[in-house]
Amino acid sequence: AIKDLNEDAILLVLSADHVIKDVAAFHNSIEIAIKQAINGKIAIFGVVPDSPNTGYGYIKLSDSIDDKTYGVEKFIEKPDLESTTSYVNEGGYLWNSGMFLFNANVLINELSCYAPEIVNAVKGSVDNAHIDIDFIRLNKKSFQLSPSDSIDYALMERSKNVVVISLQAGWSDIGTWLALYESMQKNKDNNVILGDVFTQD
Repeated sequence: AIKDLNEDAILLVLSADHVIKDVAAFHNSIEIAIKQAINGKIAIFGVVPDSPNTGYGYIKLSDSIDDKTYGVEKFIEKPDLESTTSYVNEGGYLWNSGMFLFNANVLINELSCYAPEIVNAVKGSVDNAHIDIDFIRLNKKSFQLSPSDSIDYALMERSKNVVVISLQAGWSDIGTWLALYESMQKNKDNNVILGDVFTQD
């Protein structure tokens, strides 16, 4: 486990398929998050919304803590269009990017408090893992004992130790065909063309 290699290990967890256009702004947000992690906080990257997108979860912010850093009032899982429109107009809400930064020990301690079944199952899976050349193959039977809960439900919505880092970096999780289209370069007819393609009309 990472914590056994380095007690002070800080992890940046990025789910697949993100597009981040402004890498420098993202790096700046990571630096801010690292300061919070050193102080024992679990940091979530919350994206400043540019539209009332119903495909994302939202985070309602509480008090400002520091530079681009806020407390969490509540998480809202993929609200309807009327609600998201209200959130964008009102302000004080960010998209939940699903990207996190934290000290490994802090995460384990928090999970041990709020979701001990997950910790016990994962620990059993790691303790009974099989080393296969340069792969670590977790024990399937132990791992399957873990509740099938998202990290938001299992921990983030319950912990008092979570902060949100406001992120404006041209982020998208490419969760829809429209998001994929919007992330790519268009030709003069506003089409996205990849490969050897002929278009007509």
